[in-house]
Amino acid sequence: MANFLYAQTTPLFLLSRLGSLNPHFDMSRYLEKFGRLETNLDRVNFVYKDLRKFKLFPKSVKCGKSDAESQGLRERGNEAFGEGGYRLALERYTASLAAAKGPGFLALAFANRSACLYKLGRFQECLTDIERAFANNYPERLKPKLIERRKNAEKLLASSKPPQPYHEDTPEFAEFEKHPKIQCAKNCVEIKRNDEFGRHVVATRDITIGEILCVENPYAIILTDDPLIHCAMCLELCYNTIPCDNCLFLLFCSEECKNKANSTFHKYECPILASLVDCGIRDTELVALRVAISARGDYESLSSPNPNVDEEEVYCSNRYKEIHNLMPATDKQDVNDLFEQAVTAALMYHFLRGLTDFFNNDDMKRVFKEVVLLQIQIVDLNQRGLDEKRKLCDSETENFAIGIYAFTSLFNHSCCPNVEQTMYGSAMVLRSVNTIKKDQQCFISYGLTYGHTPRVLRQKVLKECYFFDCRCMACRKNWHPSDDLIPFKYPLYMDLKMTATEAMIMEMELNCHDVSAAKKYLPHLIRQLQRCEDFEPWGNALNLKRLIVKCYYILGNKKVF
Repeated sequence: MANFLYAQTTPLFLLSRLGSLNPHFDMSRYLEKFGRLETNLDRVNFVYKDLRKFKLFPKSVKCGKSDAESQGLRERGNEAFGEGGYRLALERYTASLAAAKGPGFLALAFANRSACLYKLGRFQECLTDIERAFANNYPERLKPKLIERRKNAEKLLASSKPPQPYHEDTPEFAEFEKHPKIQCAKNCVEIKRNDEFGRHVVATRDITIGEILCVENPYAIILTDDPLIHCAMCLELCYNTIPCDNCLFLLFCSEECKNKANSTFHKYECPILASLVDCGIRDTELVALRVAISARGDYESLSSPNPNVDEEEVYCSNRYKEIHNLMPATDKQDVNDLFEQAVTAALMYHFLRGLTDFFNNDDMKRVFKEVVLLQIQIVDLNQRGLDEKRKLCDSETENFAIGIYAFTSLFNHSCCPNVEQTMYGSAMVLRSVNTIKKDQQCFISYGLTYGHTPRVLRQKVLKECYFFDCRCMACRKNWHPSDDLIPFKYPLYMDLKMTATEAMIMEMELNCHDVSAAKKYLPHLIRQLQRCEDFEPWGNALNLKRLIVKCYYILGNKKVF
């Protein structure tokens, strides 16, 4: 049975073991000694030595595929299919695929899933799964039924409207708009540094509402929800994913993504993933592990006297050096939290050393320990939640993954942000939602805004999680959405220059995730916000911003059924 609390309780086991062996053991002095260590390498070595000495490392867990498990999941899928629960059946058939060991069981799961896809109107995916079933030695006696389904699916595919895509085309900059020194950014922003804000992003000219500031791909990501219907490599929504050949955890939208993952982070992650999951490793820590594995080719350069980013270099989102130099806030963490992080890093090193050929020499072992603990701290502070629109969900969006983004991590927080994020697959698009004047700082929200959360709670969470006191305009002046409820405030439809009926129709269309409606209304909403943004929080500025952000969400990631 998986010990899901192991990673959190291992530090207690270690301290308890030390106390049982030595009646004079002083826990506070032991942690004080740990707290005086100055490098991440020393911290990992400190706990690794005692974990090994007292044999507290857990046994490794094999991620064995099982045809019996695959058959059981397929039978449960058959039950759901028979009751008309095609979405549930689809997920169970996909889980059956992930568990399957032999090609015969793969073929049966592909064939059954094709029936679900047919019922759900996903005819292209249905045809793909049928071909996969045939490629995996689907039984001859069952082939006529599958051939008939293929024939019908081909007819329906030719005559039906294509399904709505997961997102619109990812925005791109014209060549003359690209920033010469920031790989992912437009030439309307730049990176600045000062004592108050550290590194931060400012406008190099006036930026209009709706303008794109950057389109950034992540350095590392991990799915936190719906892993059966998203690609583990690119995060695209995919209802006919294919499994990793060796583990149960990752599925992909294509052989291309599968091969790319297996040639990079998953090559080394795959053999140890079951053991880490059994230990209860958190999602943010798995992102940190992927960063440390992906940075393997850069270990030698980290040994140089100055691994920092040269201000004359291009700031690259796909290079480890930029991630390495993000802020970890090590000196602000409680020693108990840092001790637990060091134990987690030691566990990762233990499994990677014992179950893979990741390490070529002792220098690599040393650098990995340093990097993985640093990244646990960096990811914890800088990770971004990736979201998507869901038709059956009441909230605006829901997180389904987390990632680390080199340039986006340089944006500071404001409870009244002038920049908002939209996800296109795993690509993060940042757009202005206020006019940003030249030399003004560009702010995003770390998940807390004055429109949703009271100031006292915002300040508390930001201090505990991000170690700073927020002094944004909304906090300094105690903005509150109830400020909109002033006697002379116009109804929203009047500020929209619409009738009440027209405004209601617009909201209904946007609530239905109508892409054409979002594109139609955006220019009008932006014009109206430009008229009243200077009066925020008074009037309808906040409501207009919410509608604009909703339109951008509709253009980004969204489930279609």
